[in-house]
Amino acid sequence: MERNKLVAPVLKWAGGKRQLLGDFAELLPRKINSYCEPFIGGGALLFHLQPSKAFVNDVNKDLICVYTVIKNNVDDLAEELKKYRNDEEFFYEVRSWDRDKKQFDSLTEIQRAARVIYLNKTCYNGLYRVNNAGKFNAPFGKYKNPNIVNEPVLRAVSAYFNSAEVHFFCSDYSEILEKIKEDTFVYLDPPYYPISETSNFTGYAKGGFSKKDQIRLRECCDDLNRRGIKFMLSNSAAPFILEQYSAYNITKVRAKRAVNSVGSKRGDIEEANRFLGHPYCLSGKVHSGFHIGRQMHAPTINMNFPAGVVIPRYGVYATKVVLKNGNEFMAATNIGVRPTFSTDGKVSAESYILHFSDDLYGKAVRVDFYGFIRPERKFADLQALSVQIQTDAAETEAYLMRNS
Repeated sequence: MERNKLVAPVLKWAGGKRQLLGDFAELLPRKINSYCEPFIGGGALLFHLQPSKAFVNDVNKDLICVYTVIKNNVDDLAEELKKYRNDEEFFYEVRSWDRDKKQFDSLTEIQRAARVIYLNKTCYNGLYRVNNAGKFNAPFGKYKNPNIVNEPVLRAVSAYFNSAEVHFFCSDYSEILEKIKEDTFVYLDPPYYPISETSNFTGYAKGGFSKKDQIRLRECCDDLNRRGIKFMLSNSAAPFILEQYSAYNITKVRAKRAVNSVGSKRGDIEEANRFLGHPYCLSGKVHSGFHIGRQMHAPTINMNFPAGVVIPRYGVYATKVVLKNGNEFMAATNIGVRPTFSTDGKVSAESYILHFSDDLYGKAVRVDFYGFIRPERKFADLQALSVQIQTDAAETEAYLMRNS
């Protein structure tokens, strides 16, 4: 089956593999008769290989809806997408549809698929993200001319789905793996395990896999191996993952970093979060600072970055401080050298926790970073800084209420 270069991902998805396709080439079997991808996401490898027979699965119902509509109703989907405007007010109206269950349940499959594609093309960084209630919550992206209706790609993908034998499923990955036969090649791309574990916190897996989930997946891989089924799996190079798969051949590939180590070129935190699949975080113990915050009736906690850690650009971020007991609080966190009062040039993170007054000195916490508020800057005096802290706090609260 000749490959069509127009067959490409129609959605930008967290952890997408387009940049790694070159690295994957030498790791794949020379001939693939049947292909299975239980965590399809954006489908970069599927669309690159374009196998004649494929079993495609994901637990995300909206995602599978998009693919089935592209296969069965691409003409109607393209016409529906032409109704959607790159307008902030319209964006938030469409985003709010899933807040009303009755309204959302009344949508046709075509409308649901169009909504996902539209939000993906126009939201910030193309990040498909839902809150704890399962509601889409990524903010408007403010792009000048997003390609909402990419008809050539939509039609090419539809043609591939209909010319090949492609089966779609929406279930737990293990159910699909139990059914596949020996001549099927499996590519597994689960939510990645965090690269490090610090301060006695368990692995960070919000919206993803827990440690138990990762172990269950490895057990499924063991079963595939016993059945003689070839597979390839992508994950982080965390010590826990390397230990889990120590009996298998492991090849490390370097992905493009979402946060640049050069100060003037550091990427934004939301792009880093999209790449990681969870918020960038700083874990450690709170240390004593200059106690200036208390003088302004805005007590803060101070934390240092471990050696070798990539640090985001200097400035104030909308964050959440997570305590060891799991309680979390909104906070405005400044990353930088505190130019108003310090001259040592040492980089630290200083968090003003909203609606919180307890003493956290010496205690282990985690700070999760969600969005950039403003660049770091120097203030003339304490009063000017105090006013800015309250402004930062208000903007942080508004950001987190809107995006979580």
